[in-house]
Amino acid sequence: MVLDLFIAMSPPAVEQYWSEVRERKTWVLVDKTLIPRIPGHSPEALAIEATRVAEEEFDNRVFANMVLLGAMAAFPGWIALKAMEKSLDGQIPASALETSRSALRRGFELGLGWERK
Repeated sequence: MVLDLFIAMSPPAVEQYWSEVRERKTWVLVDKTLIPRIPGHSPEALAIEATRVAEEEFDNRVFANMVLLGAMAAFPGWIALKAMEKSLDGQIPASALETSRSALRRGFELGLGWERK
């Protein structure tokens, strides 16, 4: 199996699944807060300090996954940010919905400009 996209939030995930990441075929997105050493890869991995951003900007590290999903929406041709925001309706508790949307938007901002080379 060849992965189109690999999102990692822990070193064990990198260790377990890195063998399925392919040069020039797999986009790699990692939480740099939790994975300080990223294996070399082409295209270069997009490393975002998602957990740090979630803790500092949203007061809860649980929003790190939304930050990474927002960054994924910035990848050309994947999924529109608006579609991702809409998909949260009915899936996220109302008390966390606006923060989840804000975390998605923040991740999108962090992911802009990253290009597959």
